[in-house]
Amino acid sequence: MKTKILPIFLIAFATNAIWELLHYPLYIDLSGIPQYPHLFLATITDAIIITTIFLIISLKNSSSNWTKNPKKTDYLIALILPIAIAIAIETRALKIQRWAYTSSMPTILGIGLSPLIQLATTSIITFAIIKKIKST
Repeated sequence: MKTKILPIFLIAFATNAIWELLHYPLYIDLSGIPQYPHLFLATITDAIIITTIFLIISLKNSSSNWTKNPKKTDYLIALILPIAIAIAIETRALKIQRWAYTSSMPTILGIGLSPLIQLATTSIITFAIIKKIKST
């Protein structure tokens, strides 16, 4: 693959670090991990997930340059896959009581709205930034 993975990871890390910091007050952290190390681990995980989604779409297209001219299916994958992953992560974390939500967290079917849309939103933002960088 011609595209270097590091820029994808770093942009995904930056966008998710901001998101994680902003929505942390919507959680009751039951993990026992101090706040900032927990946020760092969550952000690393988010960046790995988005980088993996980028690689999956690259394999589908047989090219890592798909961000230059993304297809509708690329956007669908970049939306649906992260939402499915978020549902799995949130469902498990709530079940094992790793965290809970404060009363300020809006939920859909018991899953927090912010984490539900986070990975999809930050993946689209990451890929849009990469597209912009590649076009300049």
